[in-house]
Amino acid sequence: MKKISQLSFLMFLLIAVSSCEDELDKFTQFTVKDSSEVVVPATTLILDAPLTLPTPNIEVNLNEQFENNNSRKDLIESAKLTKMTLILNSPDNGSFDFLNKVELFIDVEGKDRILLASVSDIPENGLKSVSMVVSEAELREYINKDSYTVNGTVSVDKTIESEYTIEIASEFFIDAKIFGI
Repeated sequence: MKKISQLSFLMFLLIAVSSCEDELDKFTQFTVKDSSEVVVPATTLILDAPLTLPTPNIEVNLNEQFENNNSRKDLIESAKLTKMTLILNSPDNGSFDFLNKVELFIDVEGKDRILLASVSDIPENGLKSVSMVVSEAELREYINKDSYTVNGTVSVDKTIESEYTIEIASEFFIDAKIFGI
């Protein structure tokens, strides 16, 4: 009888610990939002080959978002891109009709450049925003740096008469340790 009660107690303890771990995970998992802008220059030719768009270093200032979640960048256990959207900021009368394909990459010093997201066969129906297909890549070693570079290749199938300013809005799912745990 004593063994049965000990076994029951151990089962209860295992279930309680497992339940607490799931609850703690909720406190260590959060979403971080980031955005940057890229300028696509006016084109006078339709290019069959992709056009590479260099972008400046994007200074990542996610410290406040991590502090709001009782964490720090050095405590990241996992980081994954969950959403990336291209939003046309200018010109007002523009659309993404000129785009055929976009691939965006993340790059930091000492690491290989990896694909963040892509989109192809963009419909020509006046879109002002485009949701991209995000990669499943683990980004912990990129997000925990002070800055990273987002660059990309763009294929166009129409000329554009003025430069386009495009916002790249991103959301990252972060699983991190909490201070002191």
